[in-house]
Amino acid sequence: MKKFVKWLAVFAVLATCFGCKAFRTLSDQRVTAQGAPYELIVVCDQPEWQGALGDTLRSILTEPVAGLNQREPHFDVLRVLPSGFENLVTRHRNILKVLVDPSVKEPVTAVQYDLYAQPQIVLTLEGPTQASLVSYLDEHRAELLYVLEKAER
Repeated sequence: MKKFVKWLAVFAVLATCFGCKAFRTLSDQRVTAQGAPYELIVVCDQPEWQGALGDTLRSILTEPVAGLNQREPHFDVLRVLPSGFENLVTRHRNILKVLVDPSVKEPVTAVQYDLYAQPQIVLTLEGPTQASLVSYLDEHRAELLYVLEKAER
């Protein structure tokens, strides 16, 4: 009878440990995102950043906020090379990846939330040429700012 009670007690403790949601969520927790509010990391190669594509991105993202009595940009933009996009940089709260790939038919933007950390937004801007991405950004600049601002709020 004593063995039965001991086994029952061990089974009850194990069932409590594995059945409790708190023990499962401790290992499933996401990393908290880093970075200041309204700070954006742009992952982009050097030729794109120094060309017309980089100029267009900087003009959109650092455009002054309307209605303020002093000049304040929408975002503080930091650029990282794709080779440097690892470890702590991936945990930033706002990330914009720029990819120029000739195999892509037309420019497109993909949005992912909480990919590496939480809360986080990762935008991937992909197109066949720099010129096509520049024209795409000119057409969709309001949507780009809207998505990033909504993620911040």
